This record gives sequence, C-alpha cells and structure tokens, in this order.
Amino acid sequence: MGVKLGKRSLLRKASGSKRGLIHSLLVKMLIAFFIPVILIIILGRICYNYASDTIIKDYKENSANTVKAISMYMDLSMDMVLSKTQELSNDSDVVSYLTKGQLMEKSKYSLLYRNIMSDLVAMKSNNPNILDLHIIAEGTTAKSEANSSNSNVSGTSKTIYETYQIKPLSTKGELSVNIYQDLMNSGEGTAWSNAKNPNQWYGYHRFLDEQLETNNLDYALTLVRRLSKGKGFIIADMKLTTLYEILDNMKLGTGAIVGVVTNDGREIYASNQDEKTTNIFSSISYSQEVNTGTKTDGYEEIEYQNNSYLFVYSQVGDSGVMICSLIPKSTVLARVADIKKATVLVVIIACVVALIIGLGMSFGISKDISSKKKLLSEVAMGDMTVIFKTKRKDELGLLSKSLNEMTGKVRKLIGGIFHVSNDVAGISELVMINSNNMLEATQNIFYSIDGIRQGTSKQAEDAQNCTYQMNVLSDKIEEVTMHAKGTEKIASDTKGVVSEGIILVDDLSDKTNHITDMTHTIVDDIVKLKQQSASIYNIIDVINEISEQTNLLSLNASIEAARAGKEGRGFMVVAGEIGKLADQSIHAASNIRDIIKKIEEQTNNTVKSAQKTEKMVESQKLALEETVHVFHSINQKVIKLTDQIDLIAIGVDNMAGSKNDTLSAIGSIAAISEETAATTEQISETGLVQINFAHELTDITQKLNETVIALKANLDSFSI
Repeated sequence: MGVKLGKRSLLRKASGSKRGLIHSLLVKMLIAFFIPVILIIILGRICYNYASDTIIKDYKENSANTVKAISMYMDLSMDMVLSKTQELSNDSDVVSYLTKGQLMEKSKYSLLYRNIMSDLVAMKSNNPNILDLHIIAEGTTAKSEANSSNSNVSGTSKTIYETYQIKPLSTKGELSVNIYQDLMNSGEGTAWSNAKNPNQWYGYHRFLDEQLETNNLDYALTLVRRLSKGKGFIIADMKLTTLYEILDNMKLGTGAIVGVVTNDGREIYASNQDEKTTNIFSSISYSQEVNTGTKTDGYEEIEYQNNSYLFVYSQVGDSGVMICSLIPKSTVLARVADIKKATVLVVIIACVVALIIGLGMSFGISKDISSKKKLLSEVAMGDMTVIFKTKRKDELGLLSKSLNEMTGKVRKLIGGIFHVSNDVAGISELVMINSNNMLEATQNIFYSIDGIRQGTSKQAEDAQNCTYQMNVLSDKIEEVTMHAKGTEKIASDTKGVVSEGIILVDDLSDKTNHITDMTHTIVDDIVKLKQQSASIYNIIDVINEISEQTNLLSLNASIEAARAGKEGRGFMVVAGEIGKLADQSIHAASNIRDIIKKIEEQTNNTVKSAQKTEKMVESQKLALEETVHVFHSINQKVIKLTDQIDLIAIGVDNMAGSKNDTLSAIGSIAAISEETAATTEQISETGLVQINFAHELTDITQKLNETVIALKANLDSFSI
C-alpha cells in the first residue's frame, strides 16, 4: 500500500559499514570451538605426564625390588656354601689333621688325609653351588717312632723318629707342601689373614690360580674362611654357572646390564651380556651413600657414556658383594610409549571431531543469520509483508518465528496508527473548542482567588493580635508556676523537719523504755537486798546463841578450874578469855543488827524513790508516745499538703503546656493564613499564567492538526 520512499537511504543504513573478517560470527564461533580443542590437548598432555610418571616410578620400584629379591636369593646360595665351610672347620678329622702333629704314626696321617679328601669330594658333588674346595694350613712336622737293634751292643735297641710335612688338600689338584708359606709371602695371603671378617668373599684368588694353573673364569666367587684352630684357610669356589642362573633370571628390559661387583673389584655380568662388557660399574660415579655402604639397596639416575641410565643396586647380605644393574632410560620410557601413542591418537580424533562439528554448526548458523539479515533489510525499507522461512528447530527457528510475529504486530500497529491519526484529527478540533472554554473559566477563577486573598490577609492580622494576648496570659501562668514551686519547696522542707523530729522522738522513746527497764531492775535488786538483809538477822541470832553457849561453856570451865585448884589455873585463864570473846561476839552482833537495821531503813527509802522514779518514767513514756503520735499526724498532714501542692504544680504545668499548644495553634493559624495569602497570590499569578497557557494551547492544537496531516503522508510509504 502506498509508494516506497527513501529506498536508497534505507539500503545504506541496512548495509552499514563492512566489518573485518575477524569480527564475523563465523570466526568467533570457530575460536570458541578451538578453545575446548586446546583444552583437550592440554588434558591429554597432563594425563600422559601423570601416567608416565606413575609407570616410571612403579618400574623403578619394581626393578629395585627385583634386584633386592635376587640379592636375597644369592645370599641364600652363598650361605649354603658358608655352612659347608663351617662343617669342615668343625670336623674332628680336619682339626686332628691340622693341629695334632705330635707322635702320630704316618699311616694315621695318611688315613686322615684320605678321609678328608673323600669328604671334600663328596661335599663338592652334593652341593650344586660349589666348584672346588681347598684347605691350606701351616701344619707341623709330624713325627713317628720306630725301634731298631743296636749292632754294637747285643740285646739293646734305640728309638728312630721319622719326620714328614702335612700336605694341603684341594679337589682341583695337588698342591705343594710349602704353599702356605708361599701364600703368606704374597700380598693375597696377608690380606686374607688381616681381614676383619673371618669369612670373607672375594672375586679372585690369583696365587691359588697360579699354583693350580686355573683361570678366574672357571669360578664366580670364592669364600675364604680363616681357621679358628691353627693357622690356615678353607677356600670354597662358587660355580660361575650358579651366578649366571641367578643373573639371567633378572628380566629388567632390553639393553639392561646386570652384574655382580665384589669388594676386591671383580665384575661378573650375566651370560647374555656382550663379552666386551668389562669394568662398567667401577667407572660409574655413585652417590656418597652407595660408596660408603650406608645405603644397602635402592636406585638412582646416572649418566654413562653420555646416556641416561637407571642404576639399581642391592648388597648381598654382609658379604661385601653387590648386585648392580644399568637400565637405559629409553627402556624405562618404552613402557609409556603406548600410552603416548594412544593419548596423541585420542587427542587428534577429538580435535578433528570438534572441528567438524564446529565448522558444520558455524556455517549453518552463519547461513541462517545471513538470510535473516537480508530479509530484515527489506523490512527496514518498509516492506512489512516479508516472511522469515526456516527449517531449523533450535533457537534460530524460534527467532524466525519471533520475527514473523514482530512484523505481523508491526503491520497491525501501522494499521492502527492510520485509524488513530484520523481520530486525532477530530480530537484536535475538540481540543481547540475546549481550550477556548478553559480560557474563559480560568479568567473567572482568577477573579475569585483575588477575593480569597484579601480575606486571608485580614485573618492573618487577627491571628497576630491573638498571639500577643496569649503571650501576656503566658507570663501570668509562669508567675503562678513559680509561686507554686516555692510553696512546694517549703512543704518539702517541712516534711523533712517533721521526719527528723519523728526520728528524734523515736530515739527518745527507745531511751525512755531503756530507763524504765533499768528502774524495774533496780527496784527488783533493792527488794532482793532487803531479803538478804533479813537473812542476816537470822545469822546474828545464830551468833548470839553461839555466844551464849560459849559463855556457859566458859562458866563451866571456870567452875571446873576452881575445883581443880592450882592445876586448873591455866585452864581458868583460857575460860576467861573464851568468856570475853563470847561477850565481844554478842556486842559485835548487836552492832551488826543496828547497821542492818539502818541499811534496811535506807533500802526501804530507796525502794520508795525508785518506785516514784518508775512512775515518772512511765508517765514520761506516755507523753513521748503522744508526742510521736502528734508528729506522725503532722507528717501525714504535710504529706497531704505536699500532694496537693504537687497537683497544683501539675495543673499549672498543664496550663503552661496548654498555653504553649494554644500559642502553637494560633501561630499555625497565623502561618497558615500567611501561607494562604501567599498561595492565593501565587494562584493569582498562576491564573494569569494559565490564561497564557490557554492561548498557547489553542496555537498547539492548530499545529497538532498540521502534524496529523503529515503523519498520514508518512504512513502511506509502508506496505502492509
């Protein structure tokens, strides 16, 4: 519908500026797919490194365990040889043959020699590890005696001693009788004799090889045992085939060099080794732990002939013999070669699959987006009849569906705008009519607001006068408040004084009660004293009776003394003194009676005085109780007075608060009146502005009609 306008400008906007290839969605998606491919490569590398490290570590430990197990097996074989030499050393025939050389018949020595040789041959035959056995000892010059007749003296004979040298023994061949001395004169014999261990393993016995015309390739190891009794050695040669069997069982991989190193420097390799292989282990720089013997087994990485090797070693018991192996690093790494190949293959396959999937998805998405881009360019030029077609079921398919819905709704929107533009044209005419009516109404409102402004100004003046009168009333209320607070203070002080008086009177009452109690106690004590005085009269009566009896006794004594005559004179004197004493007692008792009588009279007077005092104290106590009651009454009245004054103060405070509220309300009324006046002034100004707006609205309505006409012309360019 309509003619398409501005087509060239819309095409330029749709095409836009061309971006570089690097900013395209295809390149970004390919980069996004390449990131997991790179991560897959990194993962493969990490897995390979982890697997190779684990396998290499296990291979090293397994190799070390294999060498250690072989060393233990070899130690067992060597112990069997050692036990046989121990049997020989403790054999009674050997001990007798080597140490008992005094006065033994030659035939017995020959028999011992044959028996020992038979034992050596049997031991060699029965033990698969022993090649030959040798016994070399210092020995002694044996003696045997024989009787012979004396040719010069008939019937007599003399002893003849025959001497001979002890022979050494060997299953390999016959040895010289002087071989021990020759051996000790050589450096080899001295080393054997000075060795700390009486049972020492060696790789060579060169002196013995010269004597027997043998070669060190005939035997592997040789055990030299020093005799515990006598001077000499038991020598046992271990078969080379036995050592080959042990070393050949060590399957340590292709190119591995396996051998045995003795403490005297001999190196023996497995039978499958190259014959040119010699002195390899002696040319290697070991670690300090291996050189010093502090570490008996283990492994370490070394360099030999510019190649990396794994050196595995293990000592054979305490024999001084060490099993060694050199394993090329390439052999160790060969175990992980298959893992490397598999890892590389999987990574390559993953990369290819990721690239194929990424390229397919990227090209499909790019093609679909290009198609939508072309159709959107047509929509941008105003063609709303475009339909976005796609067979995709993913988000791009949903996007096509959404775009179709969008263009459909835009078509409806444009159609609606056509109808709305027509409606707007009619409405704009109505707006113009209403704007004229609004202008007239606004002018009427302006006149009404001006009248309100004058009334609010008069109301503001009246509110200010009311505020002045309330301020005068407020001053009066404040004076009443001050007087009420002064009265309240006086009442409070009076209450304090009354409280102090009550405390003093209570204290005086307590003291009066205490005095009353003391008076009662005094009266009781005086009465008791009077009773005690009465008991003294009884005692005086007893004393008088005793005095009378004493006078009678004195009189009787005087009579008896007179009868006695001259003999009773002394007794008469005593009787006279007793009579005088009795008279004095009667006189003293009479004086005491008089004193007690006076005390009794004084006591009666004191009792009367105390009773009067008690009555006075009782009356004083009653007066104090009345005083306390009066003080309590005064205190209650003062409390009521204080409460009333408090109520007055509260009422005055409430009046002050109400005054403040009234002032606040009047102030608010005044403020509101002023604000109302100001607001009405502003409304008046606003009314003027509103009148101007009404004029402008009329102009705008005219322009709206012109705009609606232009909108209709633009809508004609869309195809719906």
